Amino acid sequence: MSFVLTAHFTSGVYEMQLPSVNNRSVQLEIPREVSGLASEIALSLDVFNEVWSLVPNEVVSFPASVTLTDGLRVDARLSNGSEVVILVETLALGLSRFTKYYVNNAPITVGRGNNNTISYANQLVGSNHTRIELSGNGGATLIDESRNGVFVNGKRVNKQQSL
Repeated sequence: MSFVLTAHFTSGVYEMQLPSVNNRSVQLEIPREVSGLASEIALSLDVFNEVWSLVPNEVVSFPASVTLTDGLRVDARLSNGSEVVILVETLALGLSRFTKYYVNNAPITVGRGNNNTISYANQLVGSNHTRIELSGNGGATLIDESRNGVFVNGKRVNKQQSL
Protein backbone atom coordinates (compact mmCIF):
# COMPACT_ATOMS: atom_id res chain seq x y z
CA MET A 1 0.00 0.00 0.00
CA SER A 2 1.32 3.44 -0.91
CA PHE A 3 0.91 6.49 1.30
CA VAL A 4 1.19 10.25 1.02
CA LEU A 5 2.42 12.13 4.11
CA THR A 6 1.44 15.78 4.53
CA ALA A 7 3.44 17.86 7.03
CA HIS A 8 1.63 21.00 8.24
CA PHE A 9 3.85 23.75 9.67
CA THR A 10 2.85 27.26 10.74
CA SER A 11 4.61 28.64 7.67
CA GLY A 12 3.81 25.99 5.05
CA VAL A 13 2.63 22.56 3.97
CA TYR A 14 4.68 19.79 2.33
CA GLU A 15 3.43 16.56 0.73
CA MET A 16 5.57 13.49 0.21
CA GLN A 17 4.78 10.22 -1.52
CA LEU A 18 6.48 7.27 0.14
CA PRO A 19 8.90 5.45 -2.18
CA SER A 20 8.29 1.92 -3.47
CA VAL A 21 10.78 0.10 -1.23
CA ASN A 22 10.59 -2.68 1.35
CA ASN A 23 12.54 -3.93 4.38
CA ARG A 24 14.60 -0.83 5.03
CA SER A 25 14.79 2.48 6.87
CA VAL A 26 14.04 5.66 4.94
CA GLN A 27 14.71 9.37 5.56
CA LEU A 28 12.43 11.92 3.86
CA GLU A 29 13.66 15.51 3.87
CA ILE A 30 11.41 18.55 4.16
CA PRO A 31 12.95 21.74 2.72
CA ARG A 32 13.65 24.56 5.17
CA GLU A 33 11.71 26.98 2.95
CA VAL A 34 8.53 25.07 3.80
CA SER A 35 9.17 24.48 7.50
CA GLY A 36 10.43 28.00 8.16
CA LEU A 37 13.43 26.59 10.03
CA ALA A 38 17.16 27.15 9.50
CA SER A 39 17.76 23.69 8.01
CA GLU A 40 15.97 20.75 6.37
CA ILE A 41 13.96 18.37 8.54
CA ALA A 42 14.35 14.61 8.15
CA LEU A 43 11.39 12.33 8.85
CA SER A 44 12.45 8.79 9.80
CA LEU A 45 10.43 5.84 8.57
CA ASP A 46 10.82 2.07 8.55
CA VAL A 47 9.15 -0.33 6.14
CA PHE A 48 9.21 -4.06 6.84
CA ASN A 49 7.01 -6.62 5.09
CA GLU A 50 5.29 -3.68 3.37
CA VAL A 51 4.16 -2.15 6.68
CA TRP A 52 5.30 1.46 7.14
CA SER A 53 6.10 3.06 10.52
CA LEU A 54 6.91 6.67 11.37
CA VAL A 55 9.79 6.74 13.86
CA PRO A 56 10.76 9.60 16.22
CA ASN A 57 14.28 10.98 15.79
CA GLU A 58 16.50 13.72 17.25
CA VAL A 59 14.65 16.44 15.29
CA VAL A 60 11.03 15.19 15.15
CA SER A 61 9.63 13.78 18.39
CA PHE A 62 6.35 12.15 19.41
CA PRO A 63 5.58 9.52 22.06
CA ALA A 64 6.37 6.33 20.09
CA SER A 65 6.78 4.78 16.66
CA VAL A 66 3.42 4.56 14.86
CA THR A 67 2.22 2.27 12.08
CA LEU A 68 0.88 4.25 9.13
CA THR A 69 -2.82 3.91 8.36
CA ASP A 70 -5.14 5.97 6.20
CA GLY A 71 -6.37 9.02 8.11
CA LEU A 72 -3.67 8.86 10.81
CA ARG A 73 -2.74 12.17 12.47
CA VAL A 74 0.57 12.55 14.33
CA ASP A 75 1.15 15.70 16.41
CA ALA A 76 4.92 16.08 16.65
CA ARG A 77 7.34 18.55 18.24
CA LEU A 78 10.52 19.67 16.54
CA SER A 79 13.84 20.06 18.34
CA ASN A 80 13.42 23.87 18.31
CA GLY A 81 10.07 23.57 20.16
CA SER A 82 7.79 24.29 17.19
CA GLU A 83 5.03 21.89 16.22
CA VAL A 84 4.22 19.96 13.06
CA VAL A 85 1.11 17.93 12.25
CA ILE A 86 1.69 14.92 10.01
CA LEU A 87 -1.33 13.49 8.19
CA VAL A 88 -1.33 10.15 6.37
CA GLU A 89 -3.48 9.28 3.35
CA THR A 90 -3.62 6.23 1.15
CA LEU A 91 -2.32 7.08 -2.31
CA ALA A 92 -5.07 6.95 -4.91
CA LEU A 93 -4.09 5.93 -8.41
CA GLY A 94 -4.66 8.42 -11.19
CA LEU A 95 -6.92 11.38 -10.57
CA SER A 96 -9.61 9.46 -8.70
CA ARG A 97 -9.00 11.44 -5.48
CA PHE A 98 -9.54 14.79 -7.18
CA THR A 99 -12.81 16.48 -7.86
CA LYS A 100 -13.18 19.14 -10.53
CA TYR A 101 -15.53 22.01 -9.73
CA TYR A 102 -17.16 24.26 -12.29
CA VAL A 103 -18.12 27.45 -10.53
CA ASN A 104 -20.01 30.27 -12.20
CA ASN A 105 -21.00 32.37 -9.22
CA ALA A 106 -18.92 34.50 -6.89
CA PRO A 107 -17.91 34.40 -4.18
CA ILE A 108 -16.71 30.80 -3.97
CA THR A 109 -16.61 29.57 -0.38
CA VAL A 110 -14.55 26.63 0.87
CA GLY A 111 -14.91 24.94 4.25
CA ARG A 112 -16.10 22.00 6.28
CA GLY A 113 -19.67 23.30 6.53
CA ASN A 114 -22.33 22.06 4.11
CA ASN A 115 -23.27 25.68 3.29
CA ASN A 116 -20.02 26.17 1.28
CA THR A 117 -19.65 26.06 -2.50
CA ILE A 118 -16.89 23.46 -1.96
CA SER A 119 -17.12 21.38 1.22
CA TYR A 120 -14.34 19.19 2.71
CA ALA A 121 -14.71 16.72 5.58
CA ASN A 122 -11.21 17.34 6.98
CA GLN A 123 -10.23 18.17 10.55
CA LEU A 124 -7.82 20.92 9.44
CA VAL A 125 -10.44 22.73 7.35
CA GLY A 126 -12.57 25.27 9.21
CA SER A 127 -16.35 25.54 8.87
CA ASN A 128 -15.87 28.63 6.69
CA HIS A 129 -12.20 28.30 5.78
CA THR A 130 -11.65 30.59 2.81
CA ARG A 131 -13.42 32.64 0.19
CA ILE A 132 -12.44 33.29 -3.44
CA GLU A 133 -13.78 36.45 -5.01
CA LEU A 134 -13.72 36.84 -8.78
CA SER A 135 -12.91 40.19 -10.39
CA GLY A 136 -14.30 41.57 -13.62
CA ASN A 137 -10.94 41.25 -15.42
CA GLY A 138 -10.80 37.45 -15.01
CA GLY A 139 -8.64 37.51 -11.88
CA ALA A 140 -9.44 36.20 -8.43
CA THR A 141 -8.54 36.98 -4.82
CA LEU A 142 -8.32 34.32 -2.09
CA ILE A 143 -9.35 35.58 1.36
CA ASP A 144 -8.26 33.66 4.49
CA GLU A 145 -11.15 33.28 6.95
CA SER A 146 -9.64 30.43 8.97
CA ARG A 147 -7.89 30.03 12.31
CA ASN A 148 -5.47 27.41 10.96
CA GLY A 149 -4.39 29.34 7.87
CA VAL A 150 -4.72 28.92 4.13
CA PHE A 151 -1.85 27.73 1.95
CA VAL A 152 -1.29 28.26 -1.77
CA ASN A 153 1.50 26.21 -3.37
CA GLY A 154 2.76 25.30 0.11
CA LYS A 155 3.04 28.92 1.32
CA ARG A 156 0.82 30.51 3.96
CA VAL A 157 -1.53 33.27 2.76
CA ASN A 158 -1.44 36.45 4.83
CA LYS A 159 -5.13 37.52 4.99
CA GLN A 160 -5.57 37.60 1.18
CA GLN A 161 -3.71 36.83 -2.03
CA SER A 162 -4.30 37.47 -5.71
CA LEU A 163 -4.58 34.25 -7.69
